[in-house]
Amino acid sequence: MDNTTGALSSGSDPGFRDFSVQLRRVTLEMSLVQRRGRGFALRDGIAAASRVPRRMTVLDDVSLTIGRGERVGVIGHNGAGKTALLRIVAGIYPPTAGACETRGRVSCLFNTALHGYGDATALEFIVLVGLTRGLSRKQVSSRIPAIARFSEIRGHIHAPIRTLSKGMRTRLSFAIAICIDWDVLILDEEIGTSDLRFLAKARRRIKDAEDGKTLMVASHNSRVIRDLCDRAVWIHKGRIRASGGVDELLAAYRAHHTKRRRDLEQTGG
Repeated sequence: MDNTTGALSSGSDPGFRDFSVQLRRVTLEMSLVQRRGRGFALRDGIAAASRVPRRMTVLDDVSLTIGRGERVGVIGHNGAGKTALLRIVAGIYPPTAGACETRGRVSCLFNTALHGYGDATALEFIVLVGLTRGLSRKQVSSRIPAIARFSEIRGHIHAPIRTLSKGMRTRLSFAIAICIDWDVLILDEEIGTSDLRFLAKARRRIKDAEDGKTLMVASHNSRVIRDLCDRAVWIHKGRIRASGGVDELLAAYRAHHTKRRRDLEQTGG
């Protein structure tokens, strides 16, 4: 792996024995499809026959071990592979090659979590997520008051999701993720767009979680990474460029992009 500084290391960390997440030489390829007169776009499914398929390597030979109870931030530019990495860990994407082992109950918040459920009420969505995560209806019902209270949408619990503001939808998704039992919590970019008051509330809830709870969060918001994480992983072009302390890695990441901007300005790119 390509280390950025001497203080940083690759992400394999073979010394962990009591781990929550371990990726072993994971590669993920996905389809790029093109409609007539349009550019290419990433597609999760199989391209229709009328489209022109191409393959793109989203993650390339990634090895990463996260110890039980670690709080890890994943950084990188758009398209670097951050979300793909988290979705592999969550079991949403199967790797094309390699293997991923995640131990314990996984709860996740992705910025597409509510897509396709616009006509469902917030209450119906809570029940649906709970049932798909293996809870009984009684167990889901017992968690509804806490989810409604934490998300601050009690007055809108029976409203269709499509009528909720973006902030309300984010709070609802986060409340479901945090209030349903978890051993590994996965948060994607959306949490970084929350208002500062709710972000502080979410941070306290995560920090108050019992020992042994593992967090993975991808965000462009350096404050989110600093506040929630004790380790960071830098994804660059589908590979782990470096892994290390949060402050050191964020500094290296900023320096990389500052240099890149200067090079582009000098070349007129």
